[in-house]
Amino acid sequence: MQASQDHKTGREDTIRWLQSSRQDEQPGLELLPAAPALCTTKNSFLLRLESSGDTGTGKDGAERAAARSTPCKDPDGTAHSAIIITTPSDSSSNDGSSPVSIYDVLSRKRKYAIIYISAVAAILAPLSTTMYLPALRPIQADLHTTIELVVSSVAIYMFVIGAGALLWGPLSDWLGRRTAFLAATLLFLATSVPCIFAPSIYLLIVFRALQGLAVAAYGSVGSGLAADIFAPCERGTALGISSVPPLVGPVIGPLLGGVLSDHFGWRSTFIFTTCMAGVVILPLLLFFLPETTQYRALRRLRATDPQTAAVIKEADSIEASPPRFRAPWYPVLLILDRQLILHVALGLVAFGSYYCSVTELPINLGSPAYGLSPSKVGLCYLPIGVAGMLACPLGGKVSDICGRVNPSQPLRKVLPSNAMLLFVFPPCLLLYGWSLHFHMHIAVPLIGIFLVTLATCLYLPGIFSYMTAVKQQTAGAAAAGLYALLFLASGMLMLVAASVIEAVGIGPFSTILAGLNVIVASVACVQIKRGIAAGPVEQQQQQQPATAGGGSLCRSIKC
Repeated sequence: MQASQDHKTGREDTIRWLQSSRQDEQPGLELLPAAPALCTTKNSFLLRLESSGDTGTGKDGAERAAARSTPCKDPDGTAHSAIIITTPSDSSSNDGSSPVSIYDVLSRKRKYAIIYISAVAAILAPLSTTMYLPALRPIQADLHTTIELVVSSVAIYMFVIGAGALLWGPLSDWLGRRTAFLAATLLFLATSVPCIFAPSIYLLIVFRALQGLAVAAYGSVGSGLAADIFAPCERGTALGISSVPPLVGPVIGPLLGGVLSDHFGWRSTFIFTTCMAGVVILPLLLFFLPETTQYRALRRLRATDPQTAAVIKEADSIEASPPRFRAPWYPVLLILDRQLILHVALGLVAFGSYYCSVTELPINLGSPAYGLSPSKVGLCYLPIGVAGMLACPLGGKVSDICGRVNPSQPLRKVLPSNAMLLFVFPPCLLLYGWSLHFHMHIAVPLIGIFLVTLATCLYLPGIFSYMTAVKQQTAGAAAAGLYALLFLASGMLMLVAASVIEAVGIGPFSTILAGLNVIVASVACVQIKRGIAAGPVEQQQQQQPATAGGGSLCRSIKC
């Protein structure tokens, strides 16, 4: 932004980039203490900047060489020359002299505020899932049904979440992230009331399935939202934040659900989630969440700040892909791209293994071998929550750091997380499974599940960041495809786990899962090594058709 003053018209531009910067972060500039940072009069600058000499080299040097002297006055009337620098800004104002990225239109603080709003909304999905679990027996007794039908309500709910993500992703690319979030929240509120007053298990199953359809939006749309406003080099950190709720929710949910069910009955769990959606989430979305899809953001910028819109670097590529509704199977076809499919498969195996482990924990700790009460079992979920809160942001930062080594090679984003699933995750899975199999001291399986969660949470931000970098203009749909498959695979593994564990035990079952992880992670590691060795040119050639139209299957089918 070039901050200047037109002495003929009295126009002033606020130098916002200096307001939020420290002097030591702006080499070559000196902010004199006698001058305030903002202009408050029409005919004088109240900011004095002086060059400290070297203008630097390259692009930065060219910007500093564009400095010019402008007459200005201190409050006491003393005249000076101010050096006004042409430099990038967090402001959305631009005089058209330098290119601006679409990712820099919003300030860093504003972008992270949007991510936190998305994360608060996203916690509703796992919370409404896990709060329901401690109340299965009371629901059976109150509705005079069988435990199989009650458990089927959980399985159907999980599958609908997975299938619903296939709808919400393309819908958010077409109508916008904000519209999708609001529609999902309103649908959740509308279906929660019948759940509260459901007189039979069949009515409960139907409206629980519709609830699953509603909450499916939060995960898939949230990843697309992060891809809208964060550049690939910093996207992993944002996705690390948005990955916390799905992994922390299963910890908070059982604790809240158990307490509410014991004191107020099972219907109180639905009252709680309804209040959270209506009182907390809906106002946040309605008043504080802007539309972030790049196509609509660019159109809004053209209406409000045409000077900045005219120099957006990505404008051509954004306008080349106007939003349209894709078929519900389009998100799955997107992630069948050869650049993604191995890493998606690894994510499915790892995430499914994680959810199987979490589901088996209360069953084993409540058995006669350990004999823990439901409240103590709930406390045993706390290490899982701690691991999730620590690992998700860390995994995102590590992904960003590796991606910045060579931005033209997005495969570097999944390099550390892939190594984690190859060398750390399988031994932790074995430790967890066999410690429960042989009824070791309770500290051993808790350490095991802590490490399993840690490895899973370190992986997820990297794969989402890599995938949205490859599929930038269809990031919402691609994220929805992965989100859907994660839940579908977890649901299938959980159904299989019950039969296999009953037949062979949790130790051998954990060995099977660890072996699957080693096989898939090894193949993915080979692809990463070959991709990095091939160099950025070949990766860009592979990425261009993928971004334009999805994977090879997607290009052969009209979506």
